[in-house]
Amino acid sequence: MVIAGPIVDAWGTAWLFWPSLAVAVIAATGIPLLPADDPVHDKPRIDALGAVLLSALLVCLLLPISQAHSWGWASPATVTMFGIAAVLAVCFGVVELRTASPLIDLRQLARTPVLASNLATLLIAMAMFAAITVIPQFAQTSPASGYGFGYSSAQTGLLMIPVAGFMALSSPLSARLSHKTSARLTFQLGAAIVASALLLFGFAYQEPWEFYLAGAILGIAYGFCFGALGTVIVELAPPGQTGAASGVNTVMRLTGAAIGAQLASTILTSGSTPGIRVPTEITYSTVFVTSAGIALLALLISGALPRTVVSA
Repeated sequence: MVIAGPIVDAWGTAWLFWPSLAVAVIAATGIPLLPADDPVHDKPRIDALGAVLLSALLVCLLLPISQAHSWGWASPATVTMFGIAAVLAVCFGVVELRTASPLIDLRQLARTPVLASNLATLLIAMAMFAAITVIPQFAQTSPASGYGFGYSSAQTGLLMIPVAGFMALSSPLSARLSHKTSARLTFQLGAAIVASALLLFGFAYQEPWEFYLAGAILGIAYGFCFGALGTVIVELAPPGQTGAASGVNTVMRLTGAAIGAQLASTILTSGSTPGIRVPTEITYSTVFVTSAGIALLALLISGALPRTVVSA
């Protein structure tokens, strides 16, 4: 979030993908250093059909969500893609329930604590990315519109430093707090702080320092939330299924991010003055307040998480 702005200003949007490629290559070179599989235990059969169905399902679900702003929610393309995703979801469920070594154990996912953790992940990611989506747009709006700072992409990147930096700092603290109390309590604390920070964004956004302050609070809160959720998922997963459980939780986070970004875009578009592409000031406040409500819903759902989950 921070380095994207200077990259765009210096070389253009297309160059954002090259650092990501470099990171992926570096990660790939580390694969040989991972521990080798235990040859004593039998390796489960790869669920190739389940993998294909899940991949197709995610494409058909996330593509229309990410493009709905330009396609239109009621457009034939969007409706068709969602319909195909529904059919693929049914097919995936049938295959996974009948496969001896499923890609994802749906029976485990249906357990109330696991379901609650994944739903809380979806909602907190929605709240996060709805806010993260509109902050740069607000900051780059010309003050001639009655709000905004007229920032460049590089200046907007600096505005995001508190969110990214404090999230990195608070994630290790999340593990310590979970160990002393519980991961559920840590998540609840984080979700409550998220809602508070988003409300601060919603009513105090006239000066850059207000964004820095609210961004720092938001970063701390998200570090708590995602750190605690990782602990919950690992503790709830049966032996040998930690990877699959973490993967599903990651998918829920990415899905929530896509939905949150489109929710924010939809609110901004609906609040734009006719004939003028710049959204009205109140729509930004609406996005932040709506995101705070979503975070509070995640807090409510977290009551179904187990009390006794603590990190090792």
